[in-house]
Amino acid sequence: MQKITTVKWFDQDSTETVKLAAQAYGIKVLATYPTETPDEVDVTVGGPTENVDRFLEDLDEGDVEPFESKRELSDNDYQYWLMEELGKLGVKYSPAYSEDEAESEES
Repeated sequence: MQKITTVKWFDQDSTETVKLAAQAYGIKVLATYPTETPDEVDVTVGGPTENVDRFLEDLDEGDVEPFESKRELSDNDYQYWLMEELGKLGVKYSPAYSEDEAESEES
């Protein structure tokens, strides 16, 4: 059985990250709609009911994949990973590297 639903997606790095989440859950982004908040969009997703339900549950808990599994990365490593993964989906993303972290790695 298939399910379609619309949710709010917030990401201060890029709202395009919803495409990575959809891929991780085996669902599709059907449409995105801007909101009044720059880092937020309304997203309509669809796919197998069990996959959409798992996505919704993880979204409610703040533990959405693949981001949950990347929490151990440093900020700069996360930015690089995000740039690489979005690039695979044809999305251009300019990482926001942390100067402080880069300086401490050089020391």
